[in-house]
Amino acid sequence: MNKTCIFCGLTPENKNREHVLPKWLLELTGNPKRTVKIGFDWSSRKELSFSFDSLVFPSCKSCNDKYSLLEEKAKVIVIKILQYDYLDTEDITILLDWFDKVRTGLWIGYQYLSKNALGVDPKFYIDQRIRTKDRLILINDFNNENVGLTLIGVNTPFFHWYPTCFGLIINNKIFTNASTDFLVSHNLGLPFPKIGYVSSEHRMTEFEMLGGRHKLNKRIFRFNFLRPYTILGQAIATPDFIDSNSNHYSNEYVHNYWQNGEKGLGKIFCETNGNLEWLDEDDEVQVDLRPFIKEGKLRVDIQTLKLQNFVFDNFNVSGERLIPEQQENYKNYSKLLKEFNRKTLAILHLQ
Repeated sequence: MNKTCIFCGLTPENKNREHVLPKWLLELTGNPKRTVKIGFDWSSRKELSFSFDSLVFPSCKSCNDKYSLLEEKAKVIVIKILQYDYLDTEDITILLDWFDKVRTGLWIGYQYLSKNALGVDPKFYIDQRIRTKDRLILINDFNNENVGLTLIGVNTPFFHWYPTCFGLIINNKIFTNASTDFLVSHNLGLPFPKIGYVSSEHRMTEFEMLGGRHKLNKRIFRFNFLRPYTILGQAIATPDFIDSNSNHYSNEYVHNYWQNGEKGLGKIFCETNGNLEWLDEDDEVQVDLRPFIKEGKLRVDIQTLKLQNFVFDNFNVSGERLIPEQQENYKNYSKLLKEFNRKTLAILHLQ
């Protein structure tokens, strides 16, 4: 891969280095210089070991500076969650922004680390993935005083090709982040696609849209999450997309849905142990699952890989508009992604 800025995708100006996992997070979870196993090098077929504080990638100085404010805010919010403090809807929106940044940054970063062994051709960078697609954070809680930082599901063929879902354990909190087109829109009663197509011409996705049901479902989607859990998230639609599908978005339900009246930025929803509800702009939520925790091993690695497969199966798009050669490649890599996760899950279930 060419050495491009991890934020904007251009040749870095006044070259800087970006810690995808920020220094404050490394210090919060142990020795920043500790060496950890972070996955598999697909080019050398050897295990990757790396010092967390040297996990840095190219960036423009101006881009790095721009995102430093997001890091400062995210630090305060993560500490609030670890200390069982209350979050308002602005806190949650910023936290979702930060997970957009980290998820996309890890995806780009792993292409560098693996020397792009799987032949991925990135069409977007961090700048293009902040507040552009539906997103959620699933939070589980270990019943212990664990201190540490663990990445889950980031060095699989699935994540290399389809960076929609990963897990991050911060001390005794487990965060599973997922984001893709219309991930939560349907069950929030919002417009959603009847079908999506990958375009052969520009490799973007085109959607045939349907109007929403204009009411909240009982759950954000049918998936057996590890309990206890809390999900925080929102639907996102770009203003241009709303304008081009105005027949579906021009109604009172959708109009009242946007946060702070900002077109395309959805209100925050919260689901705790199967109870889904909206949060009003002056609401606060405390992510405290301690009263519900039962003894037993939480297999968050299994949950993350299963959620990756679930998102792929339920929110994937059709390749029928691709040219024949591209269709064949699309089928093959789809099969590879799910098969790798299934085999890994079979091994994990035996442990």
